[in-house]
Amino acid sequence: MSPKSFFSAFFLAALLPSAAQAQWQFSGGFGLRHVQTAEYAPGGAKLVTERGWLPGVQLRAERPIGDWLLALHGLLHGGDIDYDGRLQNGAPFRTETDTRQSRLGVELSHALNPSLQFVAGLEWDYWNRRIRGHSGVLGLSERYTSWRLLGGVDFDALRTNGGVLRARTMLVASSPEKLRVRFDNDLFDETRFSTKAGIGMRIGFTFVPSAAPAMTLGLEFDWLRVPRSGDALLRQGGSAAGSLAQPEHVRRGVDVYVRYRF
Repeated sequence: MSPKSFFSAFFLAALLPSAAQAQWQFSGGFGLRHVQTAEYAPGGAKLVTERGWLPGVQLRAERPIGDWLLALHGLLHGGDIDYDGRLQNGAPFRTETDTRQSRLGVELSHALNPSLQFVAGLEWDYWNRRIRGHSGVLGLSERYTSWRLLGGVDFDALRTNGGVLRARTMLVASSPEKLRVRFDNDLFDETRFSTKAGIGMRIGFTFVPSAAPAMTLGLEFDWLRVPRSGDALLRQGGSAAGSLAQPEHVRRGVDVYVRYRF
């Protein structure tokens, strides 16, 4: 079973109504995610910048297990964003990228005191980018998948009569991304290889208003840096035609969302 199928089955199992699952609490919502990806040459020069807003949906399920809280979550965002890069000859090339980003994960949290929790999680990240070609320049499609380990704390930042503001800070360690590259018009054979392990962080804030305790307003920032991959053999019709590598890249995201518990 693939990671995506595993987490999908896990999440759907939690949603099935049964007496044994009576303690589950579910929430769902909508949001906007501003994404930015920058790729860098070995000397540090910026090669590519992608940026734009992606609408999305999210689901979350929580269940207490003794002194622990188990949570399952899923996020999906997609849309078109701007691509500003260069061709191999150095000429500027601007287009759009069809982008899909999703996260499926499980986390455990444990209260250290009434206002502070330790949180650890495991996520599967999926990123698909379809860089459109134009003016005689062919496009290409890239799919990235990776596992991520997360650890950090969740705590009360402010409690007022109007509601509760909580903050979360997490360190993120990403496994090497598994990358699949496909070229338009089958210019070259499909290429599969892995990048390097990445490191990042995630900071989030949630506000639950006293007047609407089932509603959560959220803001989240995340950042991930992945070093340049090694060279992979590029083939055309089965014959060697050169090499291919994924440059060092930095992914940034800002999410704003509203989630409702039902």
